[in-house]
This record gives sequence, structure tokens and C-alpha cells, in this order.
Amino acid sequence: MAERPVFVPVEHAPFVKAVQTEFDWNGGFAVSQKRKNIAALHESFLRLSPGSCMLEISSKSLNPLGVRMSAFNLKKHVPSLGEAIPVECVFQGGKVFGLGGPYTDLYTASARDAKRDPRLKESGMLTGFFYEGRHISPMPRTAFYDWLYISALLEDR
Repeated sequence: MAERPVFVPVEHAPFVKAVQTEFDWNGGFAVSQKRKNIAALHESFLRLSPGSCMLEISSKSLNPLGVRMSAFNLKKHVPSLGEAIPVECVFQGGKVFGLGGPYTDLYTASARDAKRDPRLKESGMLTGFFYEGRHISPMPRTAFYDWLYISALLEDR
């Protein structure tokens, strides 16, 4: 068994609630296994909330919109580059650690390579982020990522 959050919109702040959903896990790295897990998660949540409409946002989504909205595919305009790059690359490339970073060369890597870059694990504790000449605190924990993602959504409606 595995447990994952399903995010459900609500009409009051913080405008979303996470519903922890348990489902049967299918091991393996093949796309077919990942899609089985997506289907199992959806089926489990729909048992809890019949009639709900779900959008899987991931590069493995069965819905083309969900694939486009994945951080690997959704692009954020970076003014200093004069172009838009995947949110994942901006996020990973902007990380600053006690022993290195930011690794802005990751801006031009593939999203997959940026996420797997060994420097992200070998450079000590995360101390913050750097983006467009600004140092950004790592706290609250998801604030920088949330801002990147939401601003990228606003750029590509």
C-alpha cells in the first residue's frame, strides 16, 4: 500500500486541502507501472469522493493538459535568459547550498537531467534560492516553488 495526497480546492484560505489517499502500489520504473499507480490513486480517491473530477498533473498523466502542466513541461520566462524554460530547471538551478550553488547551468539542461544533477545531493544543506539577482529564503518551505509554478501558469494560460 502507498499513500499520496490528492489536492482538493476549497472556497476559503488556503483554498486547497490535501486528502491523504491510500492505494495499492505497483512497483517498477516503466511508464506502464507509473500509469497503473495513477489509475489506482484515482480509483481510490473516487471511492472516497464519488463524482469528483480529477486532473493528474505529471509527465505521465493520461490527460494532455496534465502533461503540459507538469513542472518538466510548463515553462517559466527567465528575463536574464530572454526565454522560457521548464519550471523544474528554474527550481533546481536556483538552489543554493552550504557548499555550492546556484547551479544556473541547469537552466539549459533537460528537466530530467536538472533534477538528477549530483551536485544537488553533494553540496550540503539547502540554504535558499537565487533567482534573477535576488536571494530567496528557503522558508516557508514550498514558497519559492509555489511562486515559480503559479507565475508560470499565469504566463501560459
